Amino acid sequence: ERFVPNAEWVLEPGDLLYLPPRLPHHGVALDDCMTYSIGFRAPTHAEIVEGFLAHAAELVDPQARYADPGLERPAQPGLLPDAALAQIRAVLRDLVADDAALARWFGRFVTEPKRGAYPLPLDVPYAPGELAETLKGGARLRRSAVAYFAYVAHAGGGASLFACGAEYRLDAALAFAAPLLTGTASLTAATLAPHLDTPGFGDLLTALVNQGYLLVE
Repeated sequence: ERFVPNAEWVLEPGDLLYLPPRLPHHGVALDDCMTYSIGFRAPTHAEIVEGFLAHAAELVDPQARYADPGLERPAQPGLLPDAALAQIRAVLRDLVADDAALARWFGRFVTEPKRGAYPLPLDVPYAPGELAETLKGGARLRRSAVAYFAYVAHAGGGASLFACGAEYRLDAALAFAAPLLTGTASLTAATLAPHLDTPGFGDLLTALVNQGYLLVE
């Protein structure tokens, strides 16, 4: 109600005004127009914790139970001893002690499709080797608009490629595929052809295409 602008623009047909995040603004349509709000919403801390704890609950041994056979009797019967609290802290810290496992979980978590939009698997999937021949013939691949990709590199040269919440473990010889498929380069026949005879690369592309994560053009 008390908005006072320090700049003002009138957009003509063909004009586009980009407003960065966190910039207060007020717009009025003077004629027919279109306004797009393009959001890349980061997960809240609550969503991260909730997602990780759900994942951790599946990893914990369901038969493991708190035990303190060496616990000394406290001076007060209701006092929670430091030794008991230390044991609880150890249980929780062990869940995040493995950096590689944490990275692999987050890769799956952060690439899960959001807002109910999921890629659709092909009705007629490509057979092994069929996609490679199609690409060698000049076809190209395009990332689905609702597919999220990411990767993490592992010690030893391997990598994990994440697509729509799924993880694809790549050995050192195939790890090049992770930055290639998640990068900015167009996945043209010329870009992909040098790698199509690399063992496992064609199978990886076929799996991603058959799931609808990559589209053939």
